[in-house]
Amino acid sequence: MAVPTKALGEIDLDPQQAYLAPSWELFRCCLLRTLYSYNGKRTEQEGTVLRPDLATGAPEYSSDGLTWTFHLRSGLRYAPPFSDTAVVAADIVRALERVKRYPRDFGSYFTPIRGFEAYLNGAADSIAGLETPDDHTLVVHLDEPVGALAYRFSFAATAPIPEGADAGDLGGLLAATGPYMIEGSETIDPTAPDDKRSSPSGLVLPVVEGHTLVTPGSLTLVRNPSWDGSTDGLRPANPDRIEIELGGDDREIARRVDAGDLDLVFGTSSPGGQVARYRSDPDLWGRLHVDTGDNEWAVAMNLAVRPFDDVHVRRAMNLAIVKRPLVEMIAHPPYGLDRANSAEVATHLAPDDLEEGLLQDRDFYPSDVAKAKEEMRQSVYDRNGDGSCDVPECRDIQALVMRVGVVPAMARAIAHDLDPLGIRLDLDVLPYRRFFRLIYDPAQRVPIGIVSPWGKDLPIGDGWFSPLFASGGLGGTNTTMLGASAGELRRWGYLVTSVPSIDDRVQACAILFGRSQSECWAKLDAFMMQKVVPWVPILGTTTALVVSGRVAAFSFDQFASLPALDRLALTTGPSSPDG
Repeated sequence: MAVPTKALGEIDLDPQQAYLAPSWELFRCCLLRTLYSYNGKRTEQEGTVLRPDLATGAPEYSSDGLTWTFHLRSGLRYAPPFSDTAVVAADIVRALERVKRYPRDFGSYFTPIRGFEAYLNGAADSIAGLETPDDHTLVVHLDEPVGALAYRFSFAATAPIPEGADAGDLGGLLAATGPYMIEGSETIDPTAPDDKRSSPSGLVLPVVEGHTLVTPGSLTLVRNPSWDGSTDGLRPANPDRIEIELGGDDREIARRVDAGDLDLVFGTSSPGGQVARYRSDPDLWGRLHVDTGDNEWAVAMNLAVRPFDDVHVRRAMNLAIVKRPLVEMIAHPPYGLDRANSAEVATHLAPDDLEEGLLQDRDFYPSDVAKAKEEMRQSVYDRNGDGSCDVPECRDIQALVMRVGVVPAMARAIAHDLDPLGIRLDLDVLPYRRFFRLIYDPAQRVPIGIVSPWGKDLPIGDGWFSPLFASGGLGGTNTTMLGASAGELRRWGYLVTSVPSIDDRVQACAILFGRSQSECWAKLDAFMMQKVVPWVPILGTTTALVVSGRVAAFSFDQFASLPALDRLALTTGPSSPDG
């Protein structure tokens, strides 16, 4: 099976460092097993239902929710070059310890584990709250209850790492436990120093000069001889071989998918003529798959920067920005992030799938300039009561804008919508990576980000509200400053001395289970949209994917919002370019 991915650098094979959906799907479908995982299907096919993977069943937990016990399957082994090594509970501890190398993205999810922060900070040489009474039992002690703890053990960052495979960059020494491994992994000497150890033949990095692709890279996955399908009820592992091209030209990739030289794009198909053609031709409809991505684009406000410290200003922003034209923009060149070309208006903070649709009929701020001006009149920044901000803090507000697709055009439209409120944005258009480097640094005191995109980390509210709005995400994904202490605000150079915190509300939801937790997240979402108002939600995108004529079975993994490569199946005959 041949699959290209067009964005350079979006495949990272270090599970403690990788924080992009393509890597997460490769780990889930193919390379790594975790205590719990998903079946690689859509939401309506129970694709977001957490299921035992390495674990033998549901976890056991104490009545106070502070002690969890996980039991591992026995008889599992790693792929070559660790094929003689059994998977044991201590290997999961080793993975969690390795989070220390890259704590920004995953660290906040595991800080409730007793002693985890002390280990991250170098105050302890082990994580006190992790015990392995035997090879197939992991006991986790928490400082505070976390009802979604089992979900957090579905992150590839918790996948077991055998002794001898935890040093340096894991990209070239990934100890696979899933149905596939990187071709040539068996030739690697894990005892060799990092600078002397060769990469497997199946991993070829792309050559890039400046921003120009000189030579595409490739990733080839082959069967893992240590994998036993009878122990894995989640992955059918249909293809025998998966070849992924790293980098490429949109038009050429589309042409090759049409012709059957490639089977699909590991992401979203080029939204130009190809997707439009498949949408309009009934003979090709069966080769076009459109799915909801569980992500959201928003205008993210920093509540520690004036005038966004005033909730009336933030409400006025929500009422003033007209969303429908912004949604329509991404249907035209140069389209949206990751070539997204269709979307729906977002009316609250989290995707409906994460809250069981409980807020899908609520529109908290339908566009209304008159009501926006009324909100502005109630703010401390409208001194003459004319519905327009009339203080210097509303002039030349730095707004970071991603230089991706139509986002700069969207930012100009947003700035125009805010003009009647007296809010004047100074649009600072930046490359994607620099945008995030600045907005994730609290000391930069960035007032506003356009657009701030977010895709779910987990298929429940815990993977949304915790990293985005709780204090554990400060210094990273929480760009709103919610939950920052007075000391932190002072250290980062803010003039505002206090901001709201929702930490207690997040914790109250996080300790719940099942439907009760979904209801709690929905109530928190509604509360934040009315009382806190940290974002202006803009839209949630969908993915449109064209497959070759020889793809006989297709599955969309709702967890990563990407094709489930292990569930794809091909016809045995030659591909038909016209379906």
